[in-house]
Amino acid sequence: MAIRSRLLEADLPVGDRQTTDTQEIALAITRTGALLWNGQQVNRPELKARLALAAAGPEETVIRFEPDASTS
Repeated sequence: MAIRSRLLEADLPVGDRQTTDTQEIALAITRTGALLWNGQQVNRPELKARLALAAAGPEETVIRFEPDASTS
């Protein structure tokens, strides 16, 4: 059995890497239907406003949806 190898040369970019700031938000729904934004209770209009602000912000936003295990 012959083993073959190949060499591929490639010029890779050098310099400062741009880092992206990421905002993480925990959005939870409790068993009683309460909405929690990073643990703070919010109503639906507040949630809508906060989501709009997060979407318009300069950094990337990650929203973790954390429903209560007993929520149906």
